[in-house]
Amino acid sequence: MTEQGFFGVTLGVADMPSATAFYNRLGWPKGQSTSPAPATCFTLGPICITLLPRDTLIEAAGLLSFFDMDSICPCMTINIPVASPADVEAYLQNARSAGATVLKPAQNQSDGSCSGYFMDPDGHIFEIAYTAPHLGPNRE
Repeated sequence: MTEQGFFGVTLGVADMPSATAFYNRLGWPKGQSTSPAPATCFTLGPICITLLPRDTLIEAAGLLSFFDMDSICPCMTINIPVASPADVEAYLQNARSAGATVLKPAQNQSDGSCSGYFMDPDGHIFEIAYTAPHLGPNRE
């Protein structure tokens, strides 16, 4: 099996208009949705973040057959690289203004990196990260 790369992330949301408005307030550019379902796509560089109604995503992923939804761990973060430590703080402030909850403020690391976390209104967790140049490309 040959991987074709990583294209995007689909987030299940409770309220499409509210979630779309949240990401619009973050300033994310809308992209073209290729999904036949009612979806909203935002393009961040080469990655597409697609919003789908939570019920639609649950059905599409086959989760309706799980009797114990507590056995499914939705814990993950979406990492967004930025160009400087100051950009981490600015991004977190922008997210808070848009309606996010800042979980962990920007914190400088001993290696020169910096990161912080926020949660969107649907509970999705994002890490905003600056990776110091001597550690390689600005990716986590």
